[in-house]
Amino acid sequence: LDVDAQLRRVNVLLRLGRAYTARAALAGLSRDKLGAAATQHLALSVRAAALLDDWTTVDALCKRHGLAAAPRHACARAMIERPLLGRARALIGGVRDARAKATLLAELALARGDAKGAQRALARVKSAIPTDLAAIVAASSASLRGDKSRALALLRRELAVRAPDIDLRLALSRVLIGAGHDSEAREQLEHVIAAKPEAARVIAAVGVAMLGLGATDQAKRVLASAPEQARGSTALRLLAGRVALVEGDHTKARATLRGVLRDNPRDTDALIALARLAAEGKKRRLAGAYLARALKVRPDDPALQLSMARVYTALGRYRKALGPGLKAVRLFKQRNQDARSLDALINLGRMFGRSRDKWALARAEELLFEVCKDKSAPAVAFLELGLVHGRQRNRALAIVNLRKAVRRDPANARAVRALGLQLYSKRRSRRTAKKWLRKYLKLAPKAKDAKRIRALLKKR
Repeated sequence: LDVDAQLRRVNVLLRLGRAYTARAALAGLSRDKLGAAATQHLALSVRAAALLDDWTTVDALCKRHGLAAAPRHACARAMIERPLLGRARALIGGVRDARAKATLLAELALARGDAKGAQRALARVKSAIPTDLAAIVAASSASLRGDKSRALALLRRELAVRAPDIDLRLALSRVLIGAGHDSEAREQLEHVIAAKPEAARVIAAVGVAMLGLGATDQAKRVLASAPEQARGSTALRLLAGRVALVEGDHTKARATLRGVLRDNPRDTDALIALARLAAEGKKRRLAGAYLARALKVRPDDPALQLSMARVYTALGRYRKALGPGLKAVRLFKQRNQDARSLDALINLGRMFGRSRDKWALARAEELLFEVCKDKSAPAVAFLELGLVHGRQRNRALAIVNLRKAVRRDPANARAVRALGLQLYSKRRSRRTAKKWLRKYLKLAPKAKDAKRIRALLKKR
């Protein structure tokens, strides 16, 4: 094969996640024969190293050739995946090719969770973007906005008209998991496994997705299938730590994750996993310390801000929790993720509403009332507001809001139970209350409090 044909073959191997095979093919090419293809050779070398989680080689390649001569787009994409978004943004500024620049800006926006920014970047040179990448970015953008059906339609259409690569299948599996289509997601992930990927980042992505599906055995199988030389990579060590955490082997999980932190104290994935481990062990202050370190690296991550609010509420520090909670809501709105912003507001109201503290209950009432002002507010918002009014001993308002929750979702067992118990507390409403409590037992016959509810029904 001539040099161009060999580089095309390397590109296909990388799209299939066969990074070690691609790296060997690149090493077999004589530099004297590369000529004008030297820049493409360097770009593919950077891509292979990034897929293998080999950041030392990535840095060496970019520095050795000088940023003026090196393909900035390859280095910038590696920084997005690392993720070092500030460095990536600086590199993107020097990319001259309009198509490459738009692609990188879209990927950078998605890494920050900015769905609208990704769409704007793609719109600049829409016709020049490869269709598979355009589909992935557009689908990710739609998914971030909460439009799962559009995201699925875009990716399925792209899969139907072209031979799919691993990036397409992984993107589709992520959206399918978010939409609750677990069996189809697993089918896409099995296709990725069948391609025998060698890249640490691809193997780790499949393993994490399997854990998300509750398929711990498959995640362990994927981890065991990794090439020997890839097992020391940060991505696979993180996966091993997460698998140990899910299996309940806290000692192994802690040792593995702390090992990752020793190599990179700013690794937010390891910090978040250690925070979860600490929270499961009821060490909430330690969990908060790990999250605080993660927030120093990613201060604009709304999910992290919401996790910090959750830790503060668990410690009973409600005034401290309000700041990060509201910041999470604001960040989701700024990123045009309205559905997630609404969920964050309801979750914050729920966290505060579980307290007996008067200040916390008043804040919960304000937050949930803000959601319920919208005519399209979900049943769960009225349910949580009704529960808050119940804890405030305002039975009239509690019953009003719980009735609204039941009207919006008649099959919501929690709402039916709460309404029945509120009505039961008023002697005049006992007959109506028993009707709702019987309905609750039909919806949840094996509920933990079923015995207690049956005893209430027997009373006159």
